[in-house]
Amino acid sequence: MQDSSQPPVPVSPVQPPAQPPVQPREPAVEPVPPVHEATPTTQPQYISKSTPQAELRQSKLEQFKEFIVECRRVLRITKKPDRQEFTTIVKISGLGMLIIGVLGFLISVLKEALF
Repeated sequence: MQDSSQPPVPVSPVQPPAQPPVQPREPAVEPVPPVHEATPTTQPQYISKSTPQAELRQSKLEQFKEFIVECRRVLRITKKPDRQEFTTIVKISGLGMLIIGVLGFLISVLKEALF
């Protein structure tokens, strides 16, 4: 039994304890540096570094060199398909062309019929 001389204590809703602010974490992996960096030895001697045109030519030359390197890499890892793989590729490609052709034909027929 409660003592009637003391007023009841108000009960507040239960609140979860305050969470500390979340600190941003450091990235687990360090950023990767660019693969192809221009080095002073790769710059041609006849191009002046001071003009914007020379810088543009140099960047185009570097882009072309990167493209050639990537083409060589792709050609090294590719292989000639065997007969079964080739026939599968031809069948799938033919089926895709057939489906696109039928869809185009149906669209043109519907266009003629509705308009």
